[in-house]
Amino acid sequence: MIPLDPLRGFYIIDKKISRSIYRGLIVLPARALEPLAPPEARCARAWLALALGVLVIAGLFALVVVIGRMPPFDRLVTDPLFFKRGLVVHVNLALVAWFYSFIAALLFLMPGRRAPGRVARASVHLAVLGVLMMLMAAALPGTRPVLSNYIPMIDHWLFGIGQVAFGAGVLASFVGRRLVSAPRAAGVVVPLPDAARSGLRTTAAALLLAALTFSIAWWNLPGGVAPEVRYELLFWGGATSCSSRAARRW
Repeated sequence: MIPLDPLRGFYIIDKKISRSIYRGLIVLPARALEPLAPPEARCARAWLALALGVLVIAGLFALVVVIGRMPPFDRLVTDPLFFKRGLVVHVNLALVAWFYSFIAALLFLMPGRRAPGRVARASVHLAVLGVLMMLMAAALPGTRPVLSNYIPMIDHWLFGIGQVAFGAGVLASFVGRRLVSAPRAAGVVVPLPDAARSGLRTTAAALLLAALTFSIAWWNLPGGVAPEVRYELLFWGGATSCSSRAARRW
């Protein structure tokens, strides 16, 4: 097994192969030897790429919100709700999408008795679809932003489905036996300390509990209330407090 540096995306070939390059080491781009990468490395790298991507997009939205209010650029924006929608997307990507994508990437670095299944490997694609749906909802003219506490929303079905799709992708990345104790396998990508592995398992369990309480809060929402009240009740219904405990534990 050729060792992998997943954070830099390079394979490091043992010095026995060549002693003339980089003091006995050959460093190749990860794509050159992609078939040799373990499934855990590919999944972790995909989730890490998503985490960095949403962080960059969130930063761009923050710049748009600031620069769009400055003359003469303010004349280019005719939608009065554009800046609030940009703020909603910025918060969702910079806090929610970035944070949980990074957790999913770390979970794939944990040892397991078997390789990730199809559901876990496809989880990042579902999360990417959710992010794209949220961006599309923000681009729709006339959609109403709601600056609710903890998680601001855009009151449109496309944005809500995008959030659900992203959350389902994060939860799908937990599928497997990595949530229970497993021996240190030979193909471990990055050896994590025992404390880090325990913290990650606790975080994953808390997120599963958060998804359950979030579903209960949504099921018990009263009908006929204003969007501001509905989202306040939804995000104060237990899911936010539980996920916040997971963040503090990690």
